Amino acid sequence: MKRRKVAIVACAILVVVAVVGGVCWALGGSLRKQQNSASAKPANVVSQLQTVSYDITYQGKHYAKTASVYVPAAYHKGTPMNILYLVHGSWTNGPKLAGQMQGTLDECLSGKPMLVVFPTYYPDDTFVVRDYHKDYALNRFFATDEIEPLMRAVESRFTTYSSGVSEADFVASRAHRAFSGYSMGGITAWEMLAAKPQYFHDFMPMAESSWINKTTGGTTDADTAASLVAGLKARGYGSKDVTVVAMTGEKDNSKTGMFPQIDALRKTQGDIMTQQNLMYWENPGGKHGLASLKAEVSHGVPYLFAQ
Repeated sequence: MKRRKVAIVACAILVVVAVVGGVCWALGGSLRKQQNSASAKPANVVSQLQTVSYDITYQGKHYAKTASVYVPAAYHKGTPMNILYLVHGSWTNGPKLAGQMQGTLDECLSGKPMLVVFPTYYPDDTFVVRDYHKDYALNRFFATDEIEPLMRAVESRFTTYSSGVSEADFVASRAHRAFSGYSMGGITAWEMLAAKPQYFHDFMPMAESSWINKTTGGTTDADTAASLVAGLKARGYGSKDVTVVAMTGEKDNSKTGMFPQIDALRKTQGDIMTQQNLMYWENPGGKHGLASLKAEVSHGVPYLFAQ
């Protein structure tokens, strides 16, 4: 009798072991399938910084130049993407700024990806001097002469809304192109508004007002305002054809020049610069530096390409 009970118990144990073993095998197979499926997926795609080369001639001398391009994870060659050109301030360069801004762009552009170009307005390192007033000639040259070869180099390589790299192609696609800059780069952005509004719909000058009176001979904020919109008016553009998002830090000394200029643009050029398309924002507590640049870019980019 005892032997029979032992046999029954042994059989029961074998049954349990078989069932558990089968379940474990099934679960293991399922887990292996999931692991294989996961390993079959591509690794997480992240943003990249790529380099584009182009040539310029400044004061009769040839310079080989490069620009860094922030390429978001969502970019796919062949699918058009909006593009922003973002210029650095004094004593630095495009590649350095691109590296400093990549993480910020990953965050603030996660729901609105765009290509971001980081050029250097210095022809080469010998132009980097501890006198930012000497940079203005380079800022103006960049806007009047250097922007076209840069755009041709960048937009022939990356897929934007421009169907080609001719002037007509750039004009036709201006609604999908923006220009920005910080500090002396902000001056460059104002210069671009005056010189090449046919190529850009949106402008985002940060941490500096326009110095265009140095070129035109104007003396007042009203003179500055008239010079900044002259190119828009000459081409028949109205208030719906341009957006300006001007920003600076609350504790940035540049606000003493920026606010009167914004005020003059609205008061004297109200037919084209209104409360709706000319925005001004002060970064709370912001000073003049990288932290403010990051805060202002994060605040400003949602307004780009909103039309």
